[in-house]
Amino acid sequence: MLRFQITLAVILLVCCAALISCGRGQEMLEPVADDMMATDDMSTEMMDMMDTMMAEAEYKSWAHVTLPAPMMTVDEAAAAMNPGGTGAAHGQGPRTVYFNEPGAMANATGGPYPVGTMIVKEVMDATDTSLITGVVTMTKTDDPMYDAYNGWIYGTPEPLEMAQGCHDCHVKASKIIMEPTDSVFVSLPMDEMMDDMTDMTTDDMDKQMFEITLTNLTMGVHGMSGQTFSPAIFAAHPAGLKLAEVGQPASEALVAQAEGGKTDGLEALVEAAGAYYMIAMNEDGSRRYTMPGQSSMVTLMADKMMNSSLSVSSMLVSTNDAFIAAIDVPLFDADGMPVTTTINLMAYDAGSEDNTEKASDIPGPLGLDADADPAGSNARVPTEGGVIMAHPGIQGGGDVTEAFGWTEPIATLMITPVDASMGDDMDDMDDMGADMDNGGAQ
Repeated sequence: MLRFQITLAVILLVCCAALISCGRGQEMLEPVADDMMATDDMSTEMMDMMDTMMAEAEYKSWAHVTLPAPMMTVDEAAAAMNPGGTGAAHGQGPRTVYFNEPGAMANATGGPYPVGTMIVKEVMDATDTSLITGVVTMTKTDDPMYDAYNGWIYGTPEPLEMAQGCHDCHVKASKIIMEPTDSVFVSLPMDEMMDDMTDMTTDDMDKQMFEITLTNLTMGVHGMSGQTFSPAIFAAHPAGLKLAEVGQPASEALVAQAEGGKTDGLEALVEAAGAYYMIAMNEDGSRRYTMPGQSSMVTLMADKMMNSSLSVSSMLVSTNDAFIAAIDVPLFDADGMPVTTTINLMAYDAGSEDNTEKASDIPGPLGLDADADPAGSNARVPTEGGVIMAHPGIQGGGDVTEAFGWTEPIATLMITPVDASMGDDMDDMDDMGADMDNGGAQ
């Protein structure tokens, strides 16, 4: 009887201890859960920045490494007592991991990821790697609420939101696979991943950000006088790529821009060459027309090893097929140092249309009423055998008056290297985004 009473007492004590432990555990978990739903100003700004980068796919220009498909399923990983699941929680296919500048530099030096690091992981379909089945983001802050996770905020976009499950998996995995100083990667030990990234990070250190400013030197009021430039394309590409060449026929891609301001063809062309490119944009995300006397600026990445030259082009919208262009301008000098320069641009005739100067054949407004210049009118008046040449200017024989004329140079292009290192400075992080004698066609 005494033995039974002692046994019963022990059981009761164990149960009480378990209940107390669970209660304390719940008390500890609740603040963490609450903390996960709140961020300070810096965390919010970084998450907003990541959201923007995701929406515009800016991360595609970052340094990246491709990791193989997981070696086991989540269930197999659990059976093997590997809480990380070798990355299987994100899907069964291979994955590509993109790093912003601070992250890539940390990979190169082997140091810890600094505050400001942003990482995006794309997971591909196991059978068709051209299909992306999931995207996970990782942003490092100095918010004390995330100390338990080494400052990392994990999220899934659309909309970008914090994922508690990511924290739980990565924190546990860091204690098994590597020293618990950074809870990001669970698929591979850090030294193995570093081997895979050696070549990538070496190339990444040669990357340089540039501010490219296009200024319209024509004077007037949009639609009444001067010339408005269509949304310009800025591309850092391999040296030798020619978007236009005087004396040669214009490509279909260039004709589409010179006649109608469209950039789709040029975007496809430079993308196929592996270029970094941007289109001039307004703050609201709409494409930016550069009005008379105004400027458009982009921040564009380039690198010494591959995309070391700059090309820019835009249509003069109150013409048949006039455009401006800077073609294959070197961004680095003979010593590999980034250049700082301002070049003059002139207007070219694509040679694809007759210069009728009629409202019906021109996309831009001419200050005429709707009957004389219907909205959307831009009929083609093709020229046979035309080639790119210096534009003769407005002749005044049609609806386009001399008020829309210009003198050369018609524009300037200012190239300025900027510091790509972000560190802990949020202003520098904004520059990353992140959210391109005359340099013309040769």
